[in-house]
Amino acid sequence: MKIAHDLHSLRKVLLILVVTLSCTMVLTGCSLLTRSYTISGVVTDALYGEGVGGVTISFSGLLSDPVATAADGTWTKSRLKGAVTVTPSKTGMVFSPSSTVVSKASSNVDFAGSKAIESVY
Repeated sequence: MKIAHDLHSLRKVLLILVVTLSCTMVLTGCSLLTRSYTISGVVTDALYGEGVGGVTISFSGLLSDPVATAADGTWTKSRLKGAVTVTPSKTGMVFSPSSTVVSKASSNVDFAGSKAIESVY
C-alpha cells in the first residue's frame, strides 16, 4: 500500500514538473518549439546581372554554418530558426544590401555585388 501511494505521489510531482516546464518554454519562446524554415536567393553582379559564384553567405546564430553560392550565384540554407541576419562576403567585392534580416521562409533573399574600389592613399 505504501509503494502504491509513493508511486502516485511521484506521478503527481512529475506531472507538475512537465506542465511547469512546458509553460515556461511556451512563455519564453523557447527555440525548441519554433519551427525551422528555409531561405534561398541569388547573388548577381550589379553591373552585368550575372550570377556570382563563390560568395560566402553567413548567418547569425551559434549553429548556422555558412554556405557558398553555386557558379550561377544561387544558394539555399535550411533549418533556420527565429530572426537571422544574412550576410554575403567575397574578397574584393561589396554587396547591396550589406546584410538583411529574415525570420521566415523566403526564396528571394538576393544580393548584388560590385567590385570594391581600392584606395590609392
